Order: sequence, then structure tokens, then C-alpha cells
Amino acid sequence: ANQFYDKFNIRYQIGEICEYLWKVEPHRRAWIQLARTDTAFYTRFLNMLINDAIWLLDESLNRLPEVRQFDTDSADADAWAARPAQERSERESANQSTVNELKNDLTLAKVHVRM
Repeated sequence: ANQFYDKFNIRYQIGEICEYLWKVEPHRRAWIQLARTDTAFYTRFLNMLINDAIWLLDESLNRLPEVRQFDTDSADADAWAARPAQERSERESANQSTVNELKNDLTLAKVHVRM
């Protein structure tokens, strides 16, 4: 599973480089020429970006209800304090992990969408 997520992190770095190079006119012209002359490659590249962005956004949308449920459950301070300390600790840790994953997925998706 880690290799699966590494793919997105590597593509993030590639996206940052592509975004920088797009601002350099000779590279921009070369990319436009490549898109015109090798449409199969260009189409595969765009499909990869779109598919990755969709997957990342879908994962993010699936995590939002978990975060909202935690926020709802912990909003009532008295009810939250009445829960066992271990349960609170586990839920807080799980929520922090979910929030971090959510931020990471959205950051990666943003790069894909920007391109």
C-alpha cells in the first residue's frame, strides 16, 4: 500500500517541476509541440492526471464524514469528557491521522488539477 501512495508523492514532485517548466517559454513550446506530434502520449499523460485527481478527490470526500462525525461527537464537552480516556485518545489520534491524510490528498489533487 505504501508503494501506491508513493506514486502520488512522486507525481506531486513531477507536477511541481512541470508547473515550473511551463513558465519557461522554450519548455512550453516543446510541450505544446509534443502534444501536437505525439497525441497518444499526451492523452495518456492527461488521463493519468485526471484519474489521479479523481481518485484523490474521491478519497477526500469519503474522509470528510469521518472528520465531521468526530467534530460532532467532541463538540459536546461534557459528553466527550464522559467517554473513557482511552476511547477519547484513540478517536483523537484516528481523527488527526484522517485529517493529515485528507490534507495530503487534497494537496496532491490540487497540483493535478492545476496542471
